[in-house]
Amino acid sequence: MNLPVKQNYNVKNKQEKTNLTDCSKNNNSPILASPKSEHLKANYLTFGVNVRPKTETKFELPPFVSNMLSEEELSNQLRFKPYEKTADFIAQNCFKGDNTLLAHAQGAMPDLAANNFAGMLAKGKFKNLGMTKENTEVYYVDTEMAIENINVNLKTRVNERINKEGEKANVEGIITEEKQKPDQDIQKIQMFWHKKAEIEKKTVVVFVSDPTIMTFKPSSPNIKTVSFAPLQQEMSDDPKQQSSPFSPEIEKLMSMDPSISMLALPCPGAPETKSFLKANKDALIHPGLPPGLIVSDKAIDKAVNMTKEKSGSYPGKAINFIFDATPAALMKKHIKKDAQYTVITPKNLDKAVSAYPELFEEPGVPKPYNLILDTKIKLKDIGGIEYMGDFVTESIINKVGPRKTQDAPPNSVIISGDPGSGKTFLAKAIAGEANSPFIATSALKLVGGQVPPSEIFDYAKSVAKDSDTKTAFLYIDDFDILAADPKSKSEIDIYRTEIFDEIKKIDNKNSDVNVVVLASSEDAKIHQDEFSKKGVFDNKIQTPDTVTSKHARISTIKLFSKDLKFENEESKEKIIQETAKVTEGASGAELKTIIHKAGAIAERRKEKKNLTINDVYSSLLELEAGPVTQSEEPDWDKEGTIKHELAHAVTAQTLFNMSKDVWKRPNEVSFITFDPRGNFAGMVSFLKGENGMHTFDSVIAEMACGLGSIYAEKMLFKGRHTHGPGNDIEQTNTLANVAVKKLGLGHYTKFQTSPSLVEENKKDITLLMDTSSKVAEMVIDFNKDFINEYGDECFDKLGKGGNTMSAEVFKDRYNQWLDKDDRREKLKLVEAKIEVLTDTARDKGKFINNDKQLTQIAQAKLRKEAVANSKKA
Repeated sequence: MNLPVKQNYNVKNKQEKTNLTDCSKNNNSPILASPKSEHLKANYLTFGVNVRPKTETKFELPPFVSNMLSEEELSNQLRFKPYEKTADFIAQNCFKGDNTLLAHAQGAMPDLAANNFAGMLAKGKFKNLGMTKENTEVYYVDTEMAIENINVNLKTRVNERINKEGEKANVEGIITEEKQKPDQDIQKIQMFWHKKAEIEKKTVVVFVSDPTIMTFKPSSPNIKTVSFAPLQQEMSDDPKQQSSPFSPEIEKLMSMDPSISMLALPCPGAPETKSFLKANKDALIHPGLPPGLIVSDKAIDKAVNMTKEKSGSYPGKAINFIFDATPAALMKKHIKKDAQYTVITPKNLDKAVSAYPELFEEPGVPKPYNLILDTKIKLKDIGGIEYMGDFVTESIINKVGPRKTQDAPPNSVIISGDPGSGKTFLAKAIAGEANSPFIATSALKLVGGQVPPSEIFDYAKSVAKDSDTKTAFLYIDDFDILAADPKSKSEIDIYRTEIFDEIKKIDNKNSDVNVVVLASSEDAKIHQDEFSKKGVFDNKIQTPDTVTSKHARISTIKLFSKDLKFENEESKEKIIQETAKVTEGASGAELKTIIHKAGAIAERRKEKKNLTINDVYSSLLELEAGPVTQSEEPDWDKEGTIKHELAHAVTAQTLFNMSKDVWKRPNEVSFITFDPRGNFAGMVSFLKGENGMHTFDSVIAEMACGLGSIYAEKMLFKGRHTHGPGNDIEQTNTLANVAVKKLGLGHYTKFQTSPSLVEENKKDITLLMDTSSKVAEMVIDFNKDFINEYGDECFDKLGKGGNTMSAEVFKDRYNQWLDKDDRREKLKLVEAKIEVLTDTARDKGKFINNDKQLTQIAQAKLRKEAVANSKKA
């Protein structure tokens, strides 16, 4: 009951009576006295108490229409900052009297633009356009819900008529008639808007979610529509079939309403999407999921990054991904029974995608490029990078992102190196060190028509824009194929010019974003002749040379073995040094394979899983010939194989030990194995060692190492040899021919390598073959007891392991044998005979075939050396 304030009612108080106006003086709470009956009557007659004034019934909006300026809507609206400019453009269109068609890509959320418009209007942002909350109404129509509502109303009307007409009802006729009638809810809302516009003189802005389903024709100039127009995902390549990105329904709408003004909803980037989702986490949780569910900030970052390559636009595609991934993540997440809340982490998303890949995979043709937002590779992960790490850091890394100097990063860099040397890995490390995305493609794809060159460069710019560092690295592999062929003209010439032009157009110094082109090249001459002269690349980087540089191999091996187990640090260092030695000639990629295989071999052991040098040897052998097999050859053949291989090793070790001058030495023994694998029953692996050059003496020594197997078999098989040394003989002959005809090491041909010197070439090749054969025979004859003794030991261990040994182990075993029975003293005569034989062939072009004569000359040489040494002493 409303009582008139002017009436002075008494207040009951336990202590005293007072007026209502005086109650504030004594801090007592006032209690209204019960009014007398005449007062009630007076109130009723005078003020109409309990009688509602005659006002018009409030119009209730249908369920598919929302008043976006209501307090409830304004308090619940999500707003997206990238769409604020769009909201401002919509207001300008309304001011000009235009309706708006808001074009948007799949995944964009135009309803957020509507929210922005309503929120900005409520805050007075459009006062300059004459639009305020007081004179403007804003409504949102969910057309899908509207269609559902129309169908429900239609069904209700049809059922009412069928029930009313009973058995006589013509159902099909009733349905047809009712369909032709306008929907009452649609009529009511249109009349409501018309009244607002014409009678109340307000501007009515109506956002329509999908005009292809339903359109609203304004009945007043003061009613403005903003219709969302989705862009078609697939467009025909034939311009005759389709020349518009819009559906026929949208095209028809545009042709019927000349007042429509087109606006394009911007495609926001990843950073803006991340900020939006983190600020509105509640919107990411599906209503049907358990309460207390939280998506962590890192999970949001992960979700946005994972959807980078998914079709569509942000923020919708990221939100849809989280909606799909969250239930799947919960199925794979252990939740504590009494937990008040559950946090979704990046790992949970990874597990969800791994467990349910079909939920997140998109069908379609593989893209001709691959985007990696974080390569997770740094410069420290590259072996041998030390010598150029500072250059890469100063010239590229420090000019990107938070560490950016005043200079811009280079526009283009060529990465040169042999196949397998790690060009792609280095490119990824540069991008990873710069904390920037990495886009990989190949020149073959660019010239093959899979993607227009301009498109991939534009894509790189868009990726750079979304990156926190505003930088993207575009890696083009196999760039050498773009080298011009002067003998022919082809379609590649067109693509080459376009690609070169796109690279030259990059101007990081004067651009808001940085695109750095990294390209791989395997031919330094092509790079110099084709690319540098034409100004395509600003800088050149060479990959670490693990093939020839032991230091680079050591760094690379340390990198790839950092997670392996070693017995101790001393053992680790020793194994790394030995591995670098025996892998001479291996590329970075090959080293990675060798080390990982060695680790797997160590892990296969039941006990003592620490990596050993034998694991490295086994890795090399498995990669070369496969795993150890069980030989079915007879014992005499197995014994022959062991002593055949020992002959190679002992000849090399003997000649290596006696050569005081490095340039006279043969290749060094790397390791030896007698375990059968693939198509061989045993082998000796050699390295160039310290002597990387060929001389007459080193050629004789290397040829003798190859021919030693013949004399070992003759020793074993009573003066005969099998076909086993056939390959050794072929390689020895090849080396002799190369030494004479290409290297100019012959006595008769001197420095000439002309093929016309037939007789001279023949003499020199014969001289080399005879001399090296005699050297091999003398070495094997001296070491025959060692070959038999050690060969028998190895034969007894066949199938039991331990038949793969390092050069160091073999050398120690050989030295132990030499230290017995005065063998070292006896060996001096053999070494002297070899020196005399080699010196005579080199200096005089003669072969000493007489053993007695050779022995006499060698003994005289030893006596002369002894006299000289005694004088020095």
